[in-house]
Amino acid sequence: MKSRSHALGWLKTHSWYCQPIDYSNRPMALQIAGTVHMYVVLKFIDLVDTIFFVLRKKFNQVSFLHVYHHAIMSLGSWFCMKILPGGHAVFLGYLNSWVHVFMYTYYFITSMWPEYKKNIWWKKHITQLQMFQFFLIFVHGLIPFFIECEYPRSMAFILSTQAFVVFSLFFNFYVKTYMKAKTN
Repeated sequence: MKSRSHALGWLKTHSWYCQPIDYSNRPMALQIAGTVHMYVVLKFIDLVDTIFFVLRKKFNQVSFLHVYHHAIMSLGSWFCMKILPGGHAVFLGYLNSWVHVFMYTYYFITSMWPEYKKNIWWKKHITQLQMFQFFLIFVHGLIPFFIECEYPRSMAFILSTQAFVVFSLFFNFYVKTYMKAKTN
């Protein structure tokens, strides 16, 4: 059985360098649009997670980074689903989904076995992975400015700008959490 990513061509026919948007009714285009729709649902579930933190009065888990990131990912992915249901920006969703696999694995381990929360060595590496992800999204988003990509440069600008903003917020969090903790 082929994996969904292989079936959608992401490991075969999809161009990671420059992928135009396919607005046709071809089965591949519709499958990619359907996958983008599932990604949007996941982003709204992430946003609901933030709402539960607030309702449970877990304000220590609700930072500006957390709220901004989940709000912008929910609204941005919904907008892309409606206007650009595929193409160059799919890279963001694909990469972000893999990062979430690592992140939710960490959450699962520490919720099932709380004693590992202080001893798990890869917590800071997840933040590094998130920063690396947004750096790659920033760079990847700039590609339509340097080659003819048949992808709207205005959307590439928004994508890159948001990736830079979120990278900066994660970097600030990383410095405050891991670097300043070393010096104190």
